[in-house]
Amino acid sequence: MIFENTLRVGDPPGRRQKFKNNLATGYTLIELLIVAGIFILLSTLFLANYDTMQWQTNLDAQTQKIVSVLKQAQTMALTEQKFEDIKPIGYGVWFRYEGGVDYYVLFADSPIGTPNRFEANDPIIQTFSLPKDINVTYEQGEFPPISLVFPV
Repeated sequence: MIFENTLRVGDPPGRRQKFKNNLATGYTLIELLIVAGIFILLSTLFLANYDTMQWQTNLDAQTQKIVSVLKQAQTMALTEQKFEDIKPIGYGVWFRYEGGVDYYVLFADSPIGTPNRFEANDPIIQTFSLPKDINVTYEQGEFPPISLVFPV
């Protein structure tokens, strides 16, 4: 039958009752407004926290990147890799805050100069910078340069 939900004049009473039950299965306007209100409320809460979630994701990514660079320095020291025909006494990471830009350097600690500290004569393997919205702070005032060195 093409028009199954159509009520015709000569239909038996059972068919009329079934037709009335089918009409009562829809949603009321109040129910639709409540669902729309809940959806709008959840959307507002999500959008209000979106910036915080994005900042937290960036911070987590940068933390993982720093950990990865530290592990790279440790691995290079454990395997006693040579760098540019120099046998370094260690590999390290140097953190510096200068002029509003946070950066850190993966370096080979050369035998010339002070050991376990980044100096101008130490070869730089790679330099990494942090995004502008992530700053390293130090409670005592000016952020001092920090070197973490893994000896060979």
